[in-house]
Amino acid sequence: MSASKYTEQELKDNGMPDAMNNWKLDGFNAYVICPHLTGRYSGNWSNTNSLANLNAVVDKFVSENNIDKDMIMLSGHSLGGLGSMYVAYHSGNKYSALAVMSGYSPGVDLNGITIPTVGYVGTPGGGEDSNSYNFMVSRFKSRFGEANTFVRNTTHGAIPRVAYTEDSNKDNKSDLMEWMLRQ
Repeated sequence: MSASKYTEQELKDNGMPDAMNNWKLDGFNAYVICPHLTGRYSGNWSNTNSLANLNAVVDKFVSENNIDKDMIMLSGHSLGGLGSMYVAYHSGNKYSALAVMSGYSPGVDLNGITIPTVGYVGTPGGGEDSNSYNFMVSRFKSRFGEANTFVRNTTHGAIPRVAYTEDSNKDNKSDLMEWMLRQ
């Protein structure tokens, strides 16, 4: 089923909104915008209209909710990971941090991403395609460093849930959210 045929309920029951139900967000005050490409823009984050539309939505939301512009972070999984890298590359320092989950990055110049970035990748044994895995891990480590590249033995689809629920200091808060808020 293409993204343009998803119902509103299907979008809420899958992907990022579903994963958020299990994230350790205790104590965090945050708004989350989960854009989906639909219709003629489906699958194409590099379309200038997609970028302009996303930035317009974010700007409107920030204005209407009196949000600190220095605390806007990007995150995306799979095609959304590619999209978040594209947005970070083309938006300069509009955003304060980027978390990419299994976002394949051909055509995106990672050296042009100037904000703090972490990358999460599932393993080939966990369901990640071997070629994609090797490409992503190599590019993430090369650009963002070994310490900001996290390889997890899980499936491609489970990466967001794993990334946002890891809690190494057992304070019931997501390590990733804590990292994002420090940026």
